[in-house]
Amino acid sequence: MKAATIGQGQASRDDADQAFGQRDRLVAALEQAREEITALREEVDKLSAPPASYGVYLSSNDDGTVNLLASGRKSTRRSRSRRSSPGRS
Repeated sequence: MKAATIGQGQASRDDADQAFGQRDRLVAALEQAREEITALREEVDKLSAPPASYGVYLSSNDDGTVNLLASGRKSTRRSRSRRSSPGRS
């Protein structure tokens, strides 16, 4: 009976060693997955950010408005700048 108990004890230790090894592999896999998720989340945030809009100055008008080209469309806007327009004094 003693031999059976010793054999069972060794089997239990082997099972425990195997479980700890599996646990370590799972922990490593989870850490790697967490890093990948973080990187993907950052990429999604960048891709879902609104596009940067800008306009190209075309000319100034005598009434204080400016002509702009924005998003492929020409528009006239009231100037917010207090600086003199290019080419003017």
